[in-house]
Amino acid sequence: MTDDKATVKLSAFAEEKIKKVLPWKEQPENKEIWKEALEGYRNGIPAVVIAEWLQTEHECPLMTDSIRKGLRQSRENIE
Repeated sequence: MTDDKATVKLSAFAEEKIKKVLPWKEQPENKEIWKEALEGYRNGIPAVVIAEWLQTEHECPLMTDSIRKGLRQSRENIE
């Protein structure tokens, strides 16, 4: 049974999808928001407040603990 549709191997399909998938904070439309969040964190705004702001105001799908960890890691990478 042959099909006229071209079939794509899983590995090729996955490679293309993986290239398109970026973490929330690295997506072009979210980079400035993340920079603002990181700046606020450096200026003493608690991570839990920043997480709530990202989740409610910017539809960030990350959980609070993931945001807190990301803020800490980003700050450590800059310092």
